This record gives sequence, structure tokens and C-alpha cells, in this order.
Amino acid sequence: MERAGRAREKWFRQPLTLITFVFVASGMGVAAILARGEPSPWPLPTLIGLLYATIFLPRPMAIAGSLFASVAFFVASAAVVSEGALSPKALLLFQMPLIVGAIGIAIGTQRDYRIAAEERALRAEESRDNDSRRRVADERLRIARDLHDVIAHHMAVIKVQSSAAQHLLRDNPDEAAKALAHVVDSSREALDDLHVMVGVLRSEPDADDDEDESTRPAPGLDRLDALIARSSAAGLAVTRRDSGAPRPLSPTLDLVAYRIVQEALTNAGKHGDATAEVSLNFDHRRLTVVVSNPLPRHVADSGTEHGEGFGLVGMRERAAAVGGTLTAGRSGAFFVVTATLPVATEGDQS
Repeated sequence: MERAGRAREKWFRQPLTLITFVFVASGMGVAAILARGEPSPWPLPTLIGLLYATIFLPRPMAIAGSLFASVAFFVASAAVVSEGALSPKALLLFQMPLIVGAIGIAIGTQRDYRIAAEERALRAEESRDNDSRRRVADERLRIARDLHDVIAHHMAVIKVQSSAAQHLLRDNPDEAAKALAHVVDSSREALDDLHVMVGVLRSEPDADDDEDESTRPAPGLDRLDALIARSSAAGLAVTRRDSGAPRPLSPTLDLVAYRIVQEALTNAGKHGDATAEVSLNFDHRRLTVVVSNPLPRHVADSGTEHGEGFGLVGMRERAAAVGGTLTAGRSGAFFVVTATLPVATEGDQS
């Protein structure tokens, strides 16, 4: 039933159906004028039908239909009116179809514009969703590539320590026990990292990397000063502020914190005002990373909201991968990225 209703509605809005309706309605209006023997100034059914038709007709056909109805009414009025073709009633009937047609064309134009705008917005949203999904997938693969170095490091430690324990087990049990303790620690850390990235495949190294990332250690906050120095050399004046008692981080968390700062500084260099501040706050349970930069004056004055770029999608994905959260957005005249990352205590790991 609903499908039949939509089919009828579609048929009623076909240009051929609508222009035929205009001709038939105009003919009925002319017949009414001739039958009365005088011009009727308000052929309402014809005018209502003309309004409906001109809303949905293509613009040239709507103009042609309005002109046809106007001329038809004028000729019929001129034929029956005793005052002549220029009588007020005849002129009114000539003008009414033109006025109604102009109103219908204006409504139809606005309707077409609204529909086109909605379609453009829908296509843009679909394209953005597709790009976001692709970016998330690419970022997951990049995380897996980075963590490959961490896992490879753990496996190497396990191999070396287990080989040492095998040789020391008979002659030096104490040293063998220490080696096995290292194996246990490295195994636990490796399993934690693998648990985060289960199901994610490692991608190929980026073509624009300076060196093969599969053979170099994964970066961490110990390289943050070098990152800030590179950003400063590129023209972004960066200051760093630390608070709380720094503590050792797992390789995974260390990598995620570094990458978030790296991406935030990259965005600050592209879209900011040539300065940025990096803040690290350690407490008992979490590491809070805050990167803020002043917005350019024309952006700050405009009040435009920012914070939906694809780089932020990757940062949120990284934070979520270690059980943390990330927010990014405008705060006054500044753009602020805040990542809250959980830091496991020794008691948590036992």
C-alpha cells in the first residue's frame, strides 16, 4: 500500500503529467469563462492547480505553462467582455496566472535548493565516515607496526635470558633464578602488549620515513626533548612543563604518549600560531598529557569550532588502545589536546 502510494505520488509529479494538467485546467477555465459570458476574476481551481504544477515542473515548462494559462484566459475574456480586451477584469485574468506561476517557480526553486543541499550534506557525511574508518584502520596498522618493535624486544630478552638460565641452572642456581625472573617479567609485558593489539596486522613502513621503523626502537617520552627540539627547529616554539613524580611506563603506554604529543605538535605547527606548550602530569593512577597552542587571531576571533580532523581520530584511537581517553577542542583562544592514560602500579601487575 505504501509503495503504491509512493508510485502514485511520483506519477503525479512527472513533467508530462503536470504540463497536461496545466493545459486541461486552462481549458476548463476558458470553458467556464465562455459559458458564463463574462470573465470570472477568480478561477480558483485552475490557479491552485497551476501553483501545484509550477512547483514541481522544470523551470522552462513552468514558465511556458503559466504563459499559456495567462494568454488563454486573456483571449477568452477579450472574446466575451463588452468593455474590450483592456478591461480591468480581462487584465486581471491575464496577470493572475503569471503571479501564481511566479510564486510556484519560487517555491519550487527553494525546494530544489533544499533537496540539493541535503544530498550534498549526506554525501559529505558519508565520505567523511568512510575517510574516518579508513584513517582508523590505517592508524591501527601503524600502532601495530610500532608495537612490533616492543614485542620483538621482549622476545629477544626472553631468548637471551632463557638461554642463560639453561646454562646456569646446574652450576649457579641463584643466577639462573634471576634470569628466569627476567623471562617472567618480559613475558608478562609482551602478553600485555599483544592483548592490546590482537587482530591487528602490521603494515609496511611508510615511504617517507627516514629509516625503516621495523629495525629501530619504538620511541617513548625519553625522546620527547628531541621531538620538541625538532619542532622548534621547524619554527614551532615549544615549552615543556612536568609535574608529579615521573615513573617508568610500559613500552606500549610510553609509545602512545609519545605519538599523541607528536601528532598534537604536528597539528599545532600546521594550524596554530607558532607556539605550543606540552604538559605531563604524573599521579598515582594516570598520566595526563596536555598539548595546547594559541589559535591564529582570525580563527580565534571567528569563534569557529575545530577538532574533527583525521589526525585526532588517530590520537583517540591510540588512547583508547591502552584504556585511556582523549579530548580535543577549543578553549578560549587556545586549541587543547588532553589525553588521560592509565598507569598501572606495581600492585596492579602482581
